[in-house]
Amino acid sequence: MEFDPHEPGIRALAFRKKTADEVYLAKLNEVLQSADLPDEDETKDSQYPLVYIVGAPRSGTTLLSQMLSRYLPVGYINNVVARFWMRPSVGIRLSGMLLGDDYRRNISFRSNFGTTEGAHEPHEFGYFWRHWLKLDQFPTHKIPEEHLGELDAEGLRKVLIHEILGQFRRPVVFKNVICGLQARYLTEIYGKSIFIHIKRDPFMTAASILKSRRERFGSYSTWWSLKPSTWPFAGHGPDPVHDVSMQVFECRREIDEELKGVHVNSLQITYEQLCSEPSSTLSSICCGLDRLGCTISPTENSIDRLDRSVNVDLPDDMIAALRVAVTKIFSGRGRL
Repeated sequence: MEFDPHEPGIRALAFRKKTADEVYLAKLNEVLQSADLPDEDETKDSQYPLVYIVGAPRSGTTLLSQMLSRYLPVGYINNVVARFWMRPSVGIRLSGMLLGDDYRRNISFRSNFGTTEGAHEPHEFGYFWRHWLKLDQFPTHKIPEEHLGELDAEGLRKVLIHEILGQFRRPVVFKNVICGLQARYLTEIYGKSIFIHIKRDPFMTAASILKSRRERFGSYSTWWSLKPSTWPFAGHGPDPVHDVSMQVFECRREIDEELKGVHVNSLQITYEQLCSEPSSTLSSICCGLDRLGCTISPTENSIDRLDRSVNVDLPDDMIAALRVAVTKIFSGRGRL
């Protein structure tokens, strides 16, 4: 897929994609999109819910997706399926053929700033959402209200039902923070959806975004990940500490506003809660699905607590400045 206009920096080698592979996959998807493939079930219905994991970047969305995909009987987009963004059913079928019926048991709880390794691990399905939401056409990841009508809502609905839900035949989990900024629109497309908004201590979230910038682009100043509608932030010059603090605040605020929409089903959890009480957290999510008419339970009764200790690993002066900025921005707006 073509260059992402929302990513201005040049990635470090460890995160860089191979151009030849990208060209090959883009052409393959173009061919598969209109390919006449056998369909073993012509009665695919829409009885199952969609579960969207959303939140500010570095708030625990990847870990939550790994937990749900590992311990709940759901379908999810793994690193194989993600390569077939224009024809997800192909990726789902191939994934089952290649990895077997119980590949979720191999899911780890490791990632590198949201990127997972291994064919069986969850993937954010970025190319899929960039295509259907036309994200490259807009300056931020929040699609302006006046442009929502220009999107192919019926095409996306058919793909979600027939290409994804119809193939998995169970609830399906999506992990992409962009979806949180479009919760109302996605609910209109498919009403049996629930958004799990995970929040983490804002200082730790902002600190992790700064680390991500440095690791991914070699600079604290290069923008990375979700852009709320208020980007670029007024009132400050180039200041990565202020930028990431505002990014966390504004992303959380706009997602919260979206989740207040009529008919939008949502549930809020915290990263800290997920780590210290994983079993009860997953049970609460199952209760949310039960309200949508889907009764499932975790596949294991007891799940070990997760270690959430993190080395901030930033210069001392930056840590001090970040604490001040986060406190000022969040407490000043009543959201700390």
